[in-house]
Amino acid sequence: MHRIDGPGATQDNRFTDGDPTAGIPPTIVTDDWANAVQEELSGVIEGAGLTLDKARHDQLKAAITKMITDRAAPLATTEQAGLVERATDAEAQAGTDGERYVTPKQLKDAVGNTDLTAFIRDMRAGDIVMRGHATIRTLDDGLPEALELNGDVVSLTTFPRLMRVWWGASLNATAPAFYRCNAAGTRDAAGTHIKLPDLRGYVPRGWDHGRGIDAGRILLSLQEDAIRNITGSFTRSSANNAGLVDGTASLSGAFTTGTQRGYALGASGQISYDIALDVSRVVPTAAENRMRNAALMFIIYV
Repeated sequence: MHRIDGPGATQDNRFTDGDPTAGIPPTIVTDDWANAVQEELSGVIEGAGLTLDKARHDQLKAAITKMITDRAAPLATTEQAGLVERATDAEAQAGTDGERYVTPKQLKDAVGNTDLTAFIRDMRAGDIVMRGHATIRTLDDGLPEALELNGDVVSLTTFPRLMRVWWGASLNATAPAFYRCNAAGTRDAAGTHIKLPDLRGYVPRGWDHGRGIDAGRILLSLQEDAIRNITGSFTRSSANNAGLVDGTASLSGAFTTGTQRGYALGASGQISYDIALDVSRVVPTAAENRMRNAALMFIIYV
């Protein structure tokens, strides 16, 4: 295809009627230009599989429509431009077609028909989180969205998605929790129930998983409190107990003087002190070893 370039064409390759009074001739339609236009249009019609028909004046439109219908161009993808095709309502509901587009109404209808409760459960079931309030809400299916990790034995019939956290038949006999069992809690790899861990009163610790800081641990195993060993010594060789007065350089930190004891030796009396260890003088103490913590409830989504 090309723009008219025969005698009488304007400088920008356009047609003109000319002006005889000004000596400007009209544009002459050349055979080259007319053939180019004819073949371009005919090529579209015949390229769509239609036969040129002298009596019809709508074949170009019919050809373009047919090429769209026949997908003469490829469907659009993220890698290339192309045709797009609207999905049927059934396809929008099924959600399996990866090529067609959906309208806003089709999307709204599809979401409206989605079982959002099942969707939420499928997304989160098996995830363990900590929650700062004791109430666990009930979803539209009448079941709680989560269970507290309190050591209960729960039904896999009621909460089938908990199979995601089962350790499997080979580890069912040794797993510290999430093993299958019967309703009484007896281990059974084919059991209809599953045992939850009891994490009440415990704080989480990252699984060592081969790093060597907390070696030998398996997931969900519980570890009791402990501290590093505290050792120390002191030597006393004073005849008159000099230097054992509380606050002097001889005693410091957790060591302090205890009960004062007096006794006579010859003409002179001597004073003796017990030596006491009281770590509360330098650190906070309680009935257990603990870190600063917040009381939160462990739950597992079901």
